[in-house]
Amino acid sequence: FRSTNRAKKYFRYPCQGEGRFEFMLPFEPPFNSTDAPFHNPILRQILLDFLSGSFKLELMTVINSPPGSGDQRWHQGWRYLFHPEEQVPPFSIVVGLPLDDVSPDMGPTQFCPRRKLRFYHGFRCDEGEIVAVGSTKGSLLLFDYKLLHRGPSNTSPRHRPMVSMVFSKMFFINSEAYVNRGISMLQTLHQRRYWEEFVWHPEGSEEKYFDV
Repeated sequence: FRSTNRAKKYFRYPCQGEGRFEFMLPFEPPFNSTDAPFHNPILRQILLDFLSGSFKLELMTVINSPPGSGDQRWHQGWRYLFHPEEQVPPFSIVVGLPLDDVSPDMGPTQFCPRRKLRFYHGFRCDEGEIVAVGSTKGSLLLFDYKLLHRGPSNTSPRHRPMVSMVFSKMFFINSEAYVNRGISMLQTLHQRRYWEEFVWHPEGSEEKYFDV
């Protein structure tokens, strides 16, 4: 996958922040193998408890912040479901998997706690509220999809690659991603295959399921 132009041609994913790039990981080995991160039984149990029921892998991408890449704006994965004042349990969780140890100058992910509404246009987190989370290669970072966050600039001489996995309850689909990010039909098909990994499928012939 890395040795061809398939990633750049078919699986490039829009990524905010100057100098950054992001690619969707296609539904093929090694990304969908039995030892892929989303198959980890400990992670699955945590997600099951966190989301209080069945869930699916909404999206899996790899994001790289090369040396000199700039600050992202503060952003959230999704707005509220029904109204701005709602207080609902998480319906989607972001899981970050760093592929290298992340030092402070590499720009570890920053969060603005208790900021979960859709402050999307020009919102800033006060300096005293920012929480920066350092991480090590192979560790996992989980946070609510609604939480305000960003990736700051990478002032180090090293790349900062990470795998980003978004898990969501079965009813939720980020429809804005299809419109605003303009992802290709091929990406949509691969995304659907990941969803199917988390859905029960009847065994044997399907013909009897269409009998009425």
